[in-house]
Amino acid sequence: MLKTRKKWISVLLTLAMLVGLMVPLAAPAVADDYEYAKFSAGFTYVDAEDNQNLGKISIANGDDLSSVSGSVYIQVTLPDGVEYKDAPTIGDANSTAYATGGSIVGATDNSITVEANNIIATDVEVLFNGDSAVDIDSDVTGNITAEVKVWESDGTQTLWEQTYNATVGKIASGDVTVSAKSAKKVTVGSNKQGAKITIAENEPGALSADPGDDEIFITIQKSGVKWDKTNLILIANQPVASGLTIDPIVATSFTNSDKTLKLTVATASGAFSGKIEITPRFIVNPGASEGDISVKVSGDDVDDTELVVATVGEGDVAVEVEKADKDSVKLGRKATFDDVKITLNPDTNFAVDDYFSITLPEGLKWKDVDSSDTTPVDDNSGNLEFVDLVDSDRTAWFIFGGNESSDVELTNLDILADYDAELGDLEVTFGGAVEGSYKIGAVKVSFTVEAEKVNVPLLGSDIAAGKIVITETGAGALIATDDNDDKDDWVPGYFDIKLPMGVTFARTPEVDVTDGDLDLGTVSVVDDNKLRIQIEGKSNLKSTFEITDIYYNIDNRATEGDITLKIGEEYNLISDNALAKVANATIVSERKRDASFAIDSTTYVVNGTEYTMDVAPYVTAAGRTYMPVRYLAYALGVSEENVYWDAAAQTVTLLKGTTAIQLTIGSNVLKVNGISLPMDVAPEIKDGRTMLPARFVAEALGASVGYDEATQTVTINLD
Repeated sequence: MLKTRKKWISVLLTLAMLVGLMVPLAAPAVADDYEYAKFSAGFTYVDAEDNQNLGKISIANGDDLSSVSGSVYIQVTLPDGVEYKDAPTIGDANSTAYATGGSIVGATDNSITVEANNIIATDVEVLFNGDSAVDIDSDVTGNITAEVKVWESDGTQTLWEQTYNATVGKIASGDVTVSAKSAKKVTVGSNKQGAKITIAENEPGALSADPGDDEIFITIQKSGVKWDKTNLILIANQPVASGLTIDPIVATSFTNSDKTLKLTVATASGAFSGKIEITPRFIVNPGASEGDISVKVSGDDVDDTELVVATVGEGDVAVEVEKADKDSVKLGRKATFDDVKITLNPDTNFAVDDYFSITLPEGLKWKDVDSSDTTPVDDNSGNLEFVDLVDSDRTAWFIFGGNESSDVELTNLDILADYDAELGDLEVTFGGAVEGSYKIGAVKVSFTVEAEKVNVPLLGSDIAAGKIVITETGAGALIATDDNDDKDDWVPGYFDIKLPMGVTFARTPEVDVTDGDLDLGTVSVVDDNKLRIQIEGKSNLKSTFEITDIYYNIDNRATEGDITLKIGEEYNLISDNALAKVANATIVSERKRDASFAIDSTTYVVNGTEYTMDVAPYVTAAGRTYMPVRYLAYALGVSEENVYWDAAAQTVTLLKGTTAIQLTIGSNVLKVNGISLPMDVAPEIKDGRTMLPARFVAEALGASVGYDEATQTVTINLD
């Protein structure tokens, strides 16, 4: 009986297994995050009108699609108000104009459905240009976004489906900005130069290249002044167009008795906004009255704009600058501007004792003359004499020792650029017998710096910091260095990186050239807080070097916030200021600070560590305790870089977090975040040091202050 039962159980199990094999398998479950298809799209700027070309949409095999058992379909639907110029037709012989990599199986005025040939091997592209261009209703604005749906079907059911929104066009707003540089003084004559005029698109396509809409008119408004078309036509690359193209200026570009110049846009801008720059050249007739020369800029795509570009004067000096784009000076370096030529053309002549000055912008100065130099600027006039450098060597003065009727040419300008010189165009300003500001070159940097920034604790040793990357701005931008402290030989010192107070190097970092062929020499740490890198030879290829394996020791003098490194103090030939700053670590942990200062002692203690000051605290006859501002600030957690002294205003400012404190020598007013609070004493200067009333400053920063009469010690506690 038992054997018979086991036999039936075996038969039943076998039958169950056979039935299971006969049941069709269900479609596998699809994970939501599977990427069966990959999408990409490009867009163009278009107008809201007929026959516009849009970007294309590409659909490719995704990482999760290793095989296709059914057919893959792509449907792209344009938004309301956007339709095909000529709707695609199923089976049309010209169907490749609408899509590639598949065949059209469905179409409407604003939709196309494509069956992919083999999406694993060949991408499908849906096109909207040429024969497949679109018509756009006038009320359509902003982005033109198409809906894309991709799915696979086995003929009876959809196996998977993905959707995507693709921006294929943007409606151009047509905004154009018209501006001009500062007006220039001109006199009677031909080839008189006005201020540069810039016609700039606010977005691509704002200036149309369509016939009838492609013309820009610049019309002179002043009587007695017209375009100097002869000289303007002869000037190479004038006007200058970028992002779009314009037709060259020819004789027929001038109309209205040469009062109007017509510029024609030949090719509209594409992916980037375009602009047109033109420096006017005028003929100023003797009958022209003194005063402003203005021009009106107009056109179908340009709102009427009137600009003052020159001023007619009498007896002035016309200034012409040639090759203003050739010369440059880098921060921390000296350069001789030997390509630029400045021509001073007097209306009559320069008389005896006439003088003029040339002033450089802030951060720049002329190379001081010594026994081997006679002038920081060369000239071709036997009557022009260099007088002196003034205004911290920013201004060079010249005087004429005799009458000079010829043009005066200036070149070989020796210019120094400190760390704070503004980058970009370098304009000099003339004063005296010559007036106006003119571009003569550019101010650039030798290197850029980047850093990885990590969080570090307030106290500790051998703490890892982020990598620093130094990249030249061009081949040979960083030059060979030496250890000579005399910067007058115009060879920079070591390329150096200095740490802030309270932070020192735990070991010597690793320095490696990772790109290019810059020749680096010895690497060393000096005084525990400065990394010195020797540059032995300049590069032939733009180079990058990385500083890694950076480890810090951080003591009680360090404050919360970024650990900001100063780069290039020794490399700077002009001063001892850093050429760049970067942070590669941030102190994030809060810590209680306890400090004590003994009266008449130059030693103070912060969190148990003893430090030295260069001046001692004292008590006034009125019983008030005064402390040196810088050391009081450090004890309260104010970083070195957040202590500011304005010598002219006799004002000291302390910044910590969101709190700003300001005190003025001799004033009984303490300002905290702009709010004035009275004090019964005032800050003062003693032995050349700024001394502050300790209690008022400490309490303004949230600290409590105590005083031990027996030991004459001030204690400051900051929780």
